[in-house]
Order: sequence, then structure tokens, then C-alpha cells
Amino acid sequence: MVDLFKFTRKLTLKRFFSTKSNVSNTLLPIYDANTVVPFPLAFQDQCNQQDLSDLFMENNTLDDPVDFLGSINSGLKKKSVFYPSHMRGQYIDIFQKGIERDLSLLAKGIGPRGLQRDNLTMDQRAALKSLSNNDLILIRKADKGGATVVLDRDYYVSEAKRQLGDPEAYHTLDRDPTPMFIREFQDLLDEGEILHVLSPSERDFLTTPDPITPIFHHLPKIHKTLTAPPGRPIISSIGSLGEHLSQYIDHFLQPLVVSLPSHVIDTKHVLSLLAPITWHPSYIWVTLDVASLYNIINHEHGLTATEHFLQHHSTFSPAHIVFILDSIRFSLTHNYFFFDQQYYLQTRGTAMGTSFAPSYANLFMGWWEMSHVFGDSNPFRRHVVFYKRYIDDLILIWSGGEEDLLRFFEYLADNTLNLKFTHTYNKNQIYFLDLNLYVDMEYKIQSDIYRKENARNSLLHYNSCHARPWLEAFQRDSSCDYAGTAPHWRPLSTGRKR
Repeated sequence: MVDLFKFTRKLTLKRFFSTKSNVSNTLLPIYDANTVVPFPLAFQDQCNQQDLSDLFMENNTLDDPVDFLGSINSGLKKKSVFYPSHMRGQYIDIFQKGIERDLSLLAKGIGPRGLQRDNLTMDQRAALKSLSNNDLILIRKADKGGATVVLDRDYYVSEAKRQLGDPEAYHTLDRDPTPMFIREFQDLLDEGEILHVLSPSERDFLTTPDPITPIFHHLPKIHKTLTAPPGRPIISSIGSLGEHLSQYIDHFLQPLVVSLPSHVIDTKHVLSLLAPITWHPSYIWVTLDVASLYNIINHEHGLTATEHFLQHHSTFSPAHIVFILDSIRFSLTHNYFFFDQQYYLQTRGTAMGTSFAPSYANLFMGWWEMSHVFGDSNPFRRHVVFYKRYIDDLILIWSGGEEDLLRFFEYLADNTLNLKFTHTYNKNQIYFLDLNLYVDMEYKIQSDIYRKENARNSLLHYNSCHARPWLEAFQRDSSCDYAGTAPHWRPLSTGRKR
């Protein structure tokens, strides 16, 4: 019924605003997932660009004139509750009453063709009830692959306690810190108004009247091991004190992430960037993975990285940059949550589940790449033909020998930022995200779909209550996506009879 009321409100709003005069707005182009940057720079060109940027910053002083855009309004505001009920009209009323009548009949098991049968047997219903009432197990979705995992409750709690027992990353709290954190949050918002950074609508958006306490949970990484799988820590912060502040921060960090030379959007973007490369028999595929990236970022290092990009790659006013950095610092130092009757405070890294965490981690890695990958301090960069990164997953094409490659791995591991890498390399093929990249007999780069061993499909029965055109379009669109990744796939025909 809630969904019906929401839909009815949308219809009413559509009718209300359709009577208003349409005013065209000029919008800035939005960078979306289908956008492919034309003429991408080769890796060596990106290195040269980094050298020029470093040279410019060395010779640039704070006294040089800079054109600041000033404080930019994010446009974020609370959802409107405006409902012009006088514009409903008789047709919308008839529609809503008809749907309400059908829903009440369905609740009684009566459908268009009479009494409806349960799509589960009595034994299946009993099994579901037994599982839901079993306090000895927990049912969770796997971290990757879409599988459903049944976990022993005691093991789930012990794995959480193992992670939360790291004294460098988490501290226990003796009481609920929400009242104190609310006061400190109000001080932050006051600062934004004093600096003339926050508008009244933005402050209203950032304020949460009755915040809930974030909850800690973890998802089993069964792609690592099926026996005693480690958990990926997640903090559910919906409705929490810092939920909207995280969205506000991410609004300003995302454009900086897109400008990183290593940035990729998805697998299709990776394929488009690989397309111009002519493979040489001496090349080697290489992938690296950063271990526990979100949890290892030292607060000061992360803030330094973010400040660098705000200072040198944006035109925000100094006051706006100060407020963004103070907002990030507040989010990092007030990241508290509740688990198993205990309050915790995260003291290192950023929590998965917060909106700005991916952008923050991306900028941290981009800052590291400036010197260790693209910068002239990298003694191996002449061997790199191609380099891209999707958050903590790195892919590159190596043109040197295997001996130099192993020394390159040692060079990457020697850092003061707590970055630890796992790596894989192969001359013929490599797995990256959901791609199986390989080279054919003619030395051309080809791709196929890669699925982890424990990957499972989420199935939707064709006789479900979804609209038939939607089901047919779902099949067609899914097969087209596969065809874009693996060219030898052919899009399926729905076989719809006319």
C-alpha cells in the first residue's frame, strides 16, 4: 500500500506541474557510465603530464593569482513532502481505489482467475519457517558472486569480534556517544554558516533530527575460502547522524575521482581503453589487489591526499576547501557503531557503507599513484604500457622481463602508507573484475566473461507477476550486456509471438 500511495502522489505531482509553464534549463553535461573519453592518453603521456604538473606546482606560489569559483551550492536538500491533493481528480481516485481493491483480494488469496495457489509446497513453507526461527544460524548474502550463505551464529560473532579486536582500528566506548556527537556536529554546521559555505537548505539537509545508531555487520568472503570465510566489514549508516554529511562530501569528491588518470568506470570502459593497444609477444598481463584498502588508510594520510586534489585540481574557495576537509575529519573521527551490546569507534580507515568512502579511497590511491606509478620517482615506469585502476583493483600491461616485474612488485610493497598488494601475472590471459582478458593467435586482445568459482545466479521465475514486456526486455538486455563483454556471444531473441 505504501508503494501505491507513493505512485499516486507522483501522478498527482505530474499533473500539478504539467499545468505550469515549462521553462528550459541549461544543464552542465553529466559524466555517466556510458560516457567514454575520446582519445585516451597512453601511459607514457600520462607520466609526462604528471611531470609537467609537478614542475608547475614546484614553481607556483601561494601568491600567484587563482580564479576561485567561491562556495558552490551542492543543490542537496531534503525530499519535498508537497502533495497538491486538490489536483488528484476523479481518474486518479478511481485508479487508486481499484488497485486497493485488487490488493485486498490478493491478500485473501483471490486473483483474477479465482483462488490462487501457493507457489511453495507445505514442506517448503515449513522449511522456511524452521530456518527463520533457528537461532543457531545466520543467513547472509556472500560478499561477491550472489550466493546465499548459511553461517553458524557463534562463528559469525567470533569473526566480528576478531576484526573489532584490532586496537589500531577500533576502540570500545563505555556509553552511547550520540548526544555528544550531535553537539559537535552542530558546531560543524555553525562553522559552515560562518564561512558562508552552507546555505539554509543545505544545513537543513545535513541535519538529522533523531539519528539512529549505525550497526556493524560483515559479509562472508566465500571466494577466499569456504571454511571459516573472513568477513567484509560493513557499517549500516542509513538514518545515522553522518549519513547526509557523507553524501554532501561525496558530491564534491566525485568529480575529482573522475579526473584521475587511472580512473575506469566499469568493464566496458576498460575494454574501450584496451582497444587501441597493439599486443607485443613480450608483453605481460598484470593485476594487483590492495588488501583491505578501506580499513588501512591513516586519517592524516587520507586528509592530506584529499587536500592535495582540492587545492590543485579544483576551483573551490579556500573557505569551502576548509569546510570540506573539516567535514571529512568529522566523519572519520566520529564513525561509531553498535555490535553485540557494545559501542565502538573506528580510529583508522573509513567504513564501507558510507557514501564518500569509495571516492575517499580513490583519491588516496590517486595521490599514491602520482609518485609511485606516474611520477619520475618510479624507476620502472618505462616498462608500463597500460595502467588503470578500479578502486583497489589494478591492471597493467608490462613490457619488461619477469625479473624486472618481480622487482617492481618489491618496489610497490616498499611504502610508508601501509599498502599491501597481492599480484597475478601471465603472458596469455588475466582476470580483471568480471573480464577474462586474453590474446588470440593474431596477437589481438580479446575478452570473455569471468565468473568466480562460487558465483551464483539470482533467478526470477518467468511466471512471476512482473509485466511480460519487462521480462522479455530483461532477457534481451542481459544478453546484450554479455555480448558487449564477450563478442562471441549473440544477443538472445525473446521469441515473442505477435
